[in-house]
Amino acid sequence: MVLGNWKMNGLPASLGMLTQIASAAGEQAPLIGIAVPHPMIAAAAAIAPELVIGAQDVHERRSGAHTGCVSAEMVKACGASFAIVGHSERREQFGETAAIIRDKVRRAQEAGLRAVICCGEPGSIRQSGSTVEYVIDQLAASIPPDTDAASLTIAYEPCWAIGTGATPSQHEIAAIHDAIRIWCSREYEAPSVIPVIYGGSVDPSVAAELVRLPAISGFLVGGASLKTDQLLSIIHACHSGQPNKLSEQTSFQSS
Repeated sequence: MVLGNWKMNGLPASLGMLTQIASAAGEQAPLIGIAVPHPMIAAAAAIAPELVIGAQDVHERRSGAHTGCVSAEMVKACGASFAIVGHSERREQFGETAAIIRDKVRRAQEAGLRAVICCGEPGSIRQSGSTVEYVIDQLAASIPPDTDAASLTIAYEPCWAIGTGATPSQHEIAAIHDAIRIWCSREYEAPSVIPVIYGGSVDPSVAAELVRLPAISGFLVGGASLKTDQLLSIIHACHSGQPNKLSEQTSFQSS
C-alpha cells in the first residue's frame, strides 16, 4: 500500500502525472492511492480510474453550517475511496482534538471511505523515551471503539520527521510498528486486516531500506508523491523488496 499526500499543492494541470503513475504501476495500481486537494478529487478520479483517489481531510459532521468545510459524503460522491484523518498538521495547525478525529474516523467509515488515521510523536516525546506509550494513547483516544477494522489504515508518522529529511532508525520504526500491531490485536477481532504504514520524509532510499521490515505494510508519502520518478521508485522498491506486500488482498476500497 503506497499512499501519496499532495497536501496544499498542485493544480488541475498537475493531474497528468497520475496517468503516468497508473500506466507504470500496472497491476499494482489498485494499491496506489493519491490524496489530492478537495477541488481536484473528481478530476483525478476521472483521469486515472486505475488509481485510488482520496481526500486529505473530512469534516466530522454530515452537513450543516460549517462554511468552508467538506463532508465525507461529498468527497465520496466525487470519487474518493479513502480519507486521511488526524494528520499532525491538522492536529497542530487547526487544533484538532482526539475527540474530533474520532468523529471524523466514524464519519469517513459511515460514508464508505477507508479511514487512514495518522499518529506520531513530537521530538520532545522521542527524546523522553516514551514514544510507544504516547502513540498508543493517541490511537486509543482517536479511534472509535466500534470502528470497522476492515476499512481502517494506521499511518505512523513521527512529527519531527515530516518534511525534515530525518527518519528514525530501523529499530525504532520496527518497535513502534510492532507495538501498534500488538495493540490492534488486543482491540480488534481481526487485527491482521489493519495495514500499518510508515510516513515521515519517505523517499526512494528510505522505502528501499524499510520495505523489508515485516511490520510495515507500505508508506505514506508527502513531497516525493509530487514527483513522478520518485513515487514510481518507491512503488518499485515495495514490489521488488517485498512482492507479497503489494499483492495482498487489502486495498484502499472500503468494505
